[in-house]
Amino acid sequence: MELWKLFVLGIVIGSNNLAVAFALGSLNIRSYWWRIILTFGLFEFFIPLVGIFIGREFSKYIADYASYIGGSLLLLIGILIIYSALSKDDNHESKLLSKITSWTGIISISAGMSLDNLVVGFSIGLQEIHPLTSASVIATSSIVFTLFGLNVGKYLKKKFRVWTEIGAATLLLLIGFATLMEWI
Repeated sequence: MELWKLFVLGIVIGSNNLAVAFALGSLNIRSYWWRIILTFGLFEFFIPLVGIFIGREFSKYIADYASYIGGSLLLLIGILIIYSALSKDDNHESKLLSKITSWTGIISISAGMSLDNLVVGFSIGLQEIHPLTSASVIATSSIVFTLFGLNVGKYLKKKFRVWTEIGAATLLLLIGFATLMEWI
């Protein structure tokens, strides 16, 4: 794989994180940003490595389910955020925020977004590029897109609170649906 193609792949994979980061940024959870960025970056680094090292044979069994699991998790998170945006119950929103911002919640989101990267790792493993280079490009793209999405989501929420949350959740739903349909 040529290096420029790897950078394009990193941008495509990082765009998943951008949509999720828009949603999370709009939820006013700035104190959790480093937890989010660190977790997303670590998953985006290690999951492709796992895919590369597991190998082609095992991918036949996981490839069929990775899109369904990852897409379903993104759809669920999108639905929860839309429900929260339309709900006037501040207590419910704080409960949802506590679930999303917990280590379990952030790890679940990261795992859902990274399952497709396992399959990407399988295909990268067949190319003549160093695994650490691949994982580093993907993780760096993820971190940059996550940081950008968290910042933009925060500012959009100030002007358009409900519409920003619904828009970000809709992006999650679209990415989840596209993942389920195996378009991405």
